[in-house]
Amino acid sequence: MSQARDQQAYQRGIWAARKWTRLKDTIMRWDRHCVAKARKHRLPAWIGHVPIVIALIGSVTAMLFGGLLVAGSMLFIWAIAFILQNVAPSDENTFDEERASGPSIRHGNDGYGYYSSSDDLTSERLD
Repeated sequence: MSQARDQQAYQRGIWAARKWTRLKDTIMRWDRHCVAKARKHRLPAWIGHVPIVIALIGSVTAMLFGGLLVAGSMLFIWAIAFILQNVAPSDENTFDEERASGPSIRHGNDGYGYYSSSDDLTSERLD
């Protein structure tokens, strides 16, 4: 790596360390505040730690489910797009049973009319 890139990486590391220290200090301050409130109300100190633990678990859970929600939404959108790409155009005047059974009136290679077979490659127009 070049010296400039090393310096940029070092600066990002310093920035991340400052953010982590600030976040940790904030969480510890909230924890001390909750423990002090619990002791003020003559409750055991461990009860003061419970709100911080619940908040951290809730945050991690929200991030995980948020990621799953985004991934699920993307998968649903891709599935709809795939389905729409692969839908065959339907013929409004005939049913699949009529096509499979033989001659029918439908829109074929030579236009709308009565054809001898349901297969477009071997069918010929009868009228």
